[in-house]
Amino acid sequence: MRKDINKAYNKHKKENSINTVGKDPLIKSTIESGTADNSSSVKTLKIDLSMHPVTYLFVLSDLHIGASGCNMPKLIRHLQRVAQIPNAVIILNGDALQNSTLTGASNAHFDKCNPEDQLRILFKLMGTKEIKAKVIIVASGNHENGARSRDSGLDPLKHFSTGMGYYFIHADYNYAVTLMTRTEDMKVYPVRLAGRHGNGSASNSGGTIDQAKKIANVVEDADLALVSHFHKTAFAKETGYKTNEYGKKKLSDVNIISSSCYEEYDQFPAQMAMTPSNTDNYLIKLSVVKNSSYEKASAKDKKFMSEYSIITEPINIDSPVVDEIIERYKTNSRAKSADKVLQKLDELTEAMNEYALEDDKNEENE
Repeated sequence: MRKDINKAYNKHKKENSINTVGKDPLIKSTIESGTADNSSSVKTLKIDLSMHPVTYLFVLSDLHIGASGCNMPKLIRHLQRVAQIPNAVIILNGDALQNSTLTGASNAHFDKCNPEDQLRILFKLMGTKEIKAKVIIVASGNHENGARSRDSGLDPLKHFSTGMGYYFIHADYNYAVTLMTRTEDMKVYPVRLAGRHGNGSASNSGGTIDQAKKIANVVEDADLALVSHFHKTAFAKETGYKTNEYGKKKLSDVNIISSSCYEEYDQFPAQMAMTPSNTDNYLIKLSVVKNSSYEKASAKDKKFMSEYSIITEPINIDSPVVDEIIERYKTNSRAKSADKVLQKLDELTEAMNEYALEDDKNEENE
């Protein structure tokens, strides 16, 4: 009997060893399930945008569809403009839906439609053929996460992403996207984008910039840092060191961007005496150009400098500049169509000439 007890005891000790504790069924299943909500804390993606030398980023955030302050006509107008620019891509950066709950800060009784109808509207807007293919990232915001953490446990934007085929580009919180762009001298160049929706409160633009800096610290070697949430447009640039593809530290700029919103003043901000939102919305022209300082630097200094500079230029989407961009691409498209017609005419003429020559040869043989 004692022998059996000792055997069982030794077996128990072995099973409880720190070296084997990871094999415990409960612990093993917990490890395999990932993070608390079975999602990655930083979504990592690589997206090829190298077909154009210039890319336009359209950050679509804080739509708050369903809120009384949501400016739906402006949102539709802007989507119609972006749809006409072939090298414009869309980042859906959270709070697409108002998604108020009865236990949250926003009151569901004030919403113009319920969360399910809000989701249907979003599907309708983003599901159009001109817009759907332009989306490169979808990030949940606090209005989506609020229901997940407090009430239903469901994130409606995650279901939207699955339904649209965006599952692999959906980020619960933070994301790190490598955008493969093209330089002005036509080389393929990786641009590192660090982004998140944002959280907490900020009383001024400086606060929003601080939030963007935080995500730049989370994602190593960021060239662009993007945050939304605060309903404020803000742009800044900071110089720091970045590790290049060869593992060397290079002096480089981080372009910091805080995006605006489509929700104008309504019950919640009025109740909280918040500053009215800045609702100017922007296209961000992204280009990679030769670093002029690099060209002039000594061989010693070049070791610590980047050969290229990443330039971000905000353009108000309602400005005449965007009309010019749209018209330029339309003109190029018409020119390409005309070239195709001329090419077909040339091919047809050539075929007819060959046929005529063949006819002449047949007549001579007869």
